[in-house]
Amino acid sequence: MENGRKRGGASMHLLSDEALLDAYVKATHLGLEQEFIALLMEEINKRDLHVPPH
Repeated sequence: MENGRKRGGASMHLLSDEALLDAYVKATHLGLEQEFIALLMEEINKRDLHVPPH
């Protein structure tokens, strides 16, 4: 934890479900950092969303 914050920061909740899923799909397609993708997936799971097939 950095500065006493949990991974993912407080701003993930500001993303709409659609924006979160879109960010996940784009991040995986672009091969972004696995830690970032894991943070997105953690929030997707927390919201009980399902990743669209791609």
